[in-house]
Amino acid sequence: MHSTLKEPLNCILWNSFEVDWELNSTYQLQFTCYDDQSVSYSLIDSECSIFFDNQEYIVKQCLPDFSGGIETKQVVAIHVYNEVQRVRQYKVNTGTLTYSVSDVLSFYLSDNAMGFTYAVVGNFEKAQLTDLGNESGKDMLSKIISTWPDAVIFPDNKKIIIYSLAAFTKNYGARIDYLRDTTEIKLTYDSTNIVNQVKVFGKTKESDNENSDVEEFYFSPHFVTDQESVDKWGLHQGEDISDERFTDSTAMDKYALTQLTSEPSLTIDATYSDTDKPIAGEQRRLELRKSGYVTNVQIVAYVWYPFDRTQPTQLTFNNTAKTILDYQKNNNERINRAILNQRKMNNKIENINQATENINKQMDYTWTEADVNEWYGH
Repeated sequence: MHSTLKEPLNCILWNSFEVDWELNSTYQLQFTCYDDQSVSYSLIDSECSIFFDNQEYIVKQCLPDFSGGIETKQVVAIHVYNEVQRVRQYKVNTGTLTYSVSDVLSFYLSDNAMGFTYAVVGNFEKAQLTDLGNESGKDMLSKIISTWPDAVIFPDNKKIIIYSLAAFTKNYGARIDYLRDTTEIKLTYDSTNIVNQVKVFGKTKESDNENSDVEEFYFSPHFVTDQESVDKWGLHQGEDISDERFTDSTAMDKYALTQLTSEPSLTIDATYSDTDKPIAGEQRRLELRKSGYVTNVQIVAYVWYPFDRTQPTQLTFNNTAKTILDYQKNNNERINRAILNQRKMNNKIENINQATENINKQMDYTWTEADVNEWYGH
């Protein structure tokens, strides 16, 4: 704790050591260690720092376990960037103002006492925020993600870096080929959360009549619809969106469209045969040759066992619109092939039935005496 002592950790059960990362969500490591009477084992406790792969993690859970004469500790440590929740901005920028991502980071993190810095990589349009402040650094990150849905938080220790999705994406020409690179691929196609229409409410006007209970808006509440999604999947209405930042109907509509879920979600999970360190945000070509499904996917989560070659890396890939369209196209092609094969089979069955009917007719024919005489005459 406080980096007063540093010791190498040799008491870890290496096959238990795993690194978990998920886009804009989880960034942690966990492991089990045993009492080898070392200083390092004694040092492991809540709020201590674990340094791995040039990154710092803070122990948040340390669970001693005594069993069979052996003492162990189960440890969960989260990436140090999560400590930004301890930074708090008590000031408030009153009113609805226009900000860039850098403006928001600067407002919360400038001159903070915990040593956090920041950087922005990629292009973001400016957006309006109302009454910014009186929140923690964690609230700051949540606000950035909700305001700029394309934002990716990927830190380097206490340097919080906000990437645009385009800037975060890396393509090194790698691929994942089912049965060559992975033993299992799971595709979860889920339409539960489709939302293609919402009713929107913008900023309300201040009324001159104190006795009036009627709200007046800068623009009339109305529905925002993704018509292409409605035509494809039918109408799926979501909860109303009310946002005091907007006095302009066009700006409100543009924002509301980013909050819709116009397509079913597609999650792709793979058990990767390689044990090398995954690259967060890496784009790869995915091939399921047997089904003919080919698409580009991006790593958005992984579970990695750096010290155990027997445990394969678990990869989760994104569900971009292109990935979903590739899936739908492949599924339609499979349906069309199945229909064509069914038609061919029906034609074969029909031909067999016709041939059988002809044979039966011949077998049921009643021979006359004239037929017999003619047959023997020939």
